[in-house]
Amino acid sequence: MKEQFTKTDYGWELERSQLLFMGKQVAIDVDTKIDAKAPDQDIFDGQIATLRIILAQWEVFAVKIEKEILAYEGISETELRRVANLPRIYLSLDDITHQPLENQQWSFTLGVNESEDFGWHVEFKGEKYLETWAGG
Repeated sequence: MKEQFTKTDYGWELERSQLLFMGKQVAIDVDTKIDAKAPDQDIFDGQIATLRIILAQWEVFAVKIEKEILAYEGISETELRRVANLPRIYLSLDDITHQPLENQQWSFTLGVNESEDFGWHVEFKGEKYLETWAGG
C-alpha cells in the first residue's frame, strides 16, 4: 500500500485512490511529520491499519459522510453535488507527541467550488462517527 503514495512536505499523498465520493476521486493525505524541515518518515503502521479500515468499508463511510454533510448544511443532494470539490481523507499527527492520533482518528474533507478556503469536515475514530463541522 505504501508504494502507491508520493512524498509531500509533511508526509505522503495518494492523489488517485480509486475511492469515489459523489462521483469524484478521493485523495488521501497521511501526515508523518509536523515540521516540513524534519527528516522524512515512512507511514506509521497504525496509519496503515486505519487506512485498511477506511478502504474496507469505504461505501459505508461515503454514505454516512454524505448524510452528515446534508444534515449539517441543510441542502439537497443535488446542491451538494453542484458545489462539492476536492474530497480528501486526512490522517493527521498529534501536535505534541508527533505520533498518529489515538484511536485511529481520521477526517474527510469536502471542498466547495466557490471557495478554496472552505470545506466540510467529517471526523471519525476508526469506524465511529464523531462530528461534522464547516470552515477553513
